[in-house]
Amino acid sequence: MYRNRIEKREDHDLILNLYHFLPKEDRNYLAERCVDLGLDHRSFEGLTAENNKEWEFVFLWLKYKTMEKANLLVSNAIDRTEKVVATFKQFSQPFLEHDQDIVRVGNGIRDILFLYSHYWESGRTLTTEIDESLTSFVCEPAMKLVWSHLIYNAIQATNQTSGKIKVQVKRTEKNEIEISVFDNGVGISNQWKESIFHPFFTTKEKGEGIGLGLFISKEIVEKQGGRLQFVSHPGETIFRVYLPVA
Repeated sequence: MYRNRIEKREDHDLILNLYHFLPKEDRNYLAERCVDLGLDHRSFEGLTAENNKEWEFVFLWLKYKTMEKANLLVSNAIDRTEKVVATFKQFSQPFLEHDQDIVRVGNGIRDILFLYSHYWESGRTLTTEIDESLTSFVCEPAMKLVWSHLIYNAIQATNQTSGKIKVQVKRTEKNEIEISVFDNGVGISNQWKESIFHPFFTTKEKGEGIGLGLFISKEIVEKQGGRLQFVSHPGETIFRVYLPVA
């Protein structure tokens, strides 16, 4: 949606006032990134000055989205792949360098669902079946980046008013944790399925992504000792992450 300079300034000032409790530098960065990236600041409502871990993730996520937008502007294709993939891998390191710990998988997923809460309020239907007791030994900030990619992909694949998304977390018969993200979008064409995890492959409209989200997500999941898989046919796509039980 197009916004003129006055509307952008109003949004900027509104964010500064809403999140007055943040340090000045962080507050300004949050306002600038939200306005520049066209993000809805309501995604962060409910976070307080005490939510240090949550704000840490928010700012890392904003840096990722900023980098993603910047790389959409890359025009020199001679060594584009090598440079941009290396850049994104470098960016993902702050997530992976956090210590691994035993975490409740459902907590991180609910944090991301809250981040995108305005999409559910605008018409899409969200259903969750989350076994809150399941824990895994993982790097939680890195896995939150994975949940962010998978859930946002499902949002983009679905219709604003008739879209249905389901997130399920359960224990499998093989004693693994299975995290599934279902959507009722158009599905992934058979001709694209073999390329879905390749860097720069995307089915989105021009300007909506550069095809590194799933590539990075797969790498993160595998570094946690897990697997990322998917199945898709017209009207339904399911991405599944398998993690070891802790």
